[in-house]
Amino acid sequence: MNRAGLLANDGKIVIATLIEHFASVSRRISVSAHVDGEIGLIVPVSSLTSIPAQKPALTPLGHPTLHKLSQTERNEWYAQIIAAEVLLAAKEALSIAVGTPGARIVAVDGRGVSLLAARVSSQRLSGADWSRGAWSILSTIDPQLRCDARGRTLALHTIDLRRDPEFGPLIRQ
Repeated sequence: MNRAGLLANDGKIVIATLIEHFASVSRRISVSAHVDGEIGLIVPVSSLTSIPAQKPALTPLGHPTLHKLSQTERNEWYAQIIAAEVLLAAKEALSIAVGTPGARIVAVDGRGVSLLAARVSSQRLSGADWSRGAWSILSTIDPQLRCDARGRTLALHTIDLRRDPEFGPLIRQ
């Protein structure tokens, strides 16, 4: 590892080191760019089908049982998982690329379609309140979080980032 290159935020060294790291830990995260000194990451996330249809509960007598999750609850859990994946990727990358001021991260589904985009600065990440939920943390770190949660159940829909000035370069690469 070239510590001096990482501290100096040398783009070639940062990208090569992160590619090597994510490959060594079997994470499918793509390091796609080094735009304006920030790391560009494409993070594949699990699908909504990974969320269970039931949740643990107790009967009135205190016996364990299972209750069906509403679609709203499943969507909320899914959003939390996506936010957690993005935060984990940011923490991992920025702990290695110590001279980098931040990361631009796009979460993509199994088809490679964008679901969420966030800018995570090293400074805001280090000052995050980790006692809160992942979605709350991520939306505090990036108040301009890009996503499309709509409808009564707040289902996440795909977003088109190709023309976005901050995230378009990541998608096009």
